[in-house]
Amino acid sequence: MLTVKQIAEKWGISTPRVHQYLREGRIEGAVKMGRDWFFPEDAPFPAYRRAWPRPTSHATESPHEPQQPPQ
Repeated sequence: MLTVKQIAEKWGISTPRVHQYLREGRIEGAVKMGRDWFFPEDAPFPAYRRAWPRPTSHATESPHEPQQPPQ
């Protein structure tokens, strides 16, 4: 079992980021014993999840190109 500090070093992230993942429930196999968290040796790094969809361009033409007048 690994501690918060050990898992942060293994994944190359900060301990506050590990605590954020814990609050969001994104670390599989995490177990809280008393006030400390422990993780299995093979705990996978949490998958990236986007909070909102990426904006898409609704314009078909670039705003910097001159528009043709209607005919």
